[in-house]
Amino acid sequence: MYMMKAHLLQANILAYLTFDARKPGIAQKFIDSCSNTLSSKPEAVEKLLSAYDITPSTPDDDALLSILRFCSEISFYAPVRAFAQGWPNTPDSKLFLYHFNEGIPWEGRFQHEAGHILDVAYLFQNFNEHLGDAQEKVARAYAEDFINFVSGQDPWPPVQDGKLGARIYGPSSEGVTSRWVPDGDPAKIGREDRALKLGEQYGFDTILDVCQNFYQGK
Repeated sequence: MYMMKAHLLQANILAYLTFDARKPGIAQKFIDSCSNTLSSKPEAVEKLLSAYDITPSTPDDDALLSILRFCSEISFYAPVRAFAQGWPNTPDSKLFLYHFNEGIPWEGRFQHEAGHILDVAYLFQNFNEHLGDAQEKVARAYAEDFINFVSGQDPWPPVQDGKLGARIYGPSSEGVTSRWVPDGDPAKIGREDRALKLGEQYGFDTILDVCQNFYQGK
């Protein structure tokens, strides 16, 4: 059995690793990098920038958040879907898909965003005393499902028949503890489909190169 997950803003770690150093003017730097990477596909540049609302005049903090959303969606969400679609999905080889939508509860630049490794804090229950009642319910539901999985049980129905059914955790701020979405529709699981549409039209590897090249300073 195998379990895969994706966060809403899983790429927020990239801000600390390299993107913060690109300010000021990060919007224009991303536009230039995107144009270089997709030089043979100018219409793809226009669609990508429009989808993520990035213009030369976009304020640095807003642009950075949009870039992180793009990188999260093309580097984590899209690959998770592709991996799930390609998995054998037999009785002896099951894949369980989930999406962690719970926002960071503590003060800081990414408060209320579902960021990188937050699920670990919820899983091990180490910070429950710092969580509100609704947040603690998410943590307990997540941990219980995870324990069932590692114990060899099916915590929810596995991916099958081409449907990307998934378990959703949070956001508790919207009254969601956990729920099962049978068809995995992006809108129903709290995801945007913009990166998926760009990938389907221009090739996922091509769109992924935009994130990778910008990360590498190209």
